[in-house]
Amino acid sequence: MPYQKYIVCLAKSVKHGGYCIAGKEIESGRWVRPISDREDEEIRPEDCACEGNEQPRILDIISLPLLEPRPASYQQENHLIDSGQQWSKQGKISWDKLLTLVDDVRGPLWINGYSSYYGLNDRVPNASIASVTSSLILIRPTDLVICVETEGVEFGNPRRKTRATFDYDGHSYKIAVTDPVTKDRFWPKPGRHAMGSDSLVCVSLGEIHEGHAYKLAAAIITKNNLG
Repeated sequence: MPYQKYIVCLAKSVKHGGYCIAGKEIESGRWVRPISDREDEEIRPEDCACEGNEQPRILDIISLPLLEPRPASYQQENHLIDSGQQWSKQGKISWDKLLTLVDDVRGPLWINGYSSYYGLNDRVPNASIASVTSSLILIRPTDLVICVETEGVEFGNPRRKTRATFDYDGHSYKIAVTDPVTKDRFWPKPGRHAMGSDSLVCVSLGEIHEGHAYKLAAAIITKNNLG
């Protein structure tokens, strides 16, 4: 039977010509990731258009029309959208209310000890994924820095990449940023950009790619997002 969930949007990353959107239920704090029935499960602009064809943004409170839960492996938060119904904006969350939704995570983010060439503690091998039962975390890290650097020079394939470095509960990380707003903001400015102590990060554990699930900064959230 169709149902609705009211979430605050905490991630909207680009995925296969559409988006990967996720958020938390306001009352319960449970994570929800709406997905489509397309092969790659991406949410396209026409799927998530609200009144006046307006697109949802980070920190918007949204009413989602859904058909059924679609948990898959460690991505237990997935719900299939009702593509015949329109999404609806219900307002915007306050900063103080948002802070109550920060996850109280202790120890490593999922599993640490596995790093890509340019990352740090940024991936989980497929062989270890069976012990993982979630794929979304909202944290308040320390020493958050957005790094825009050229990678791949030593392999003859130079390209600019945006990563987030931070510390959390005694562990250090350097993970790829998939938040398009943050990438657009810092892309023209190579270097390191300190974000301040009021920043939150929505970390998503992506789908398996070449034997690993990668930890991704799906959203960098500051009070500026409320503007």
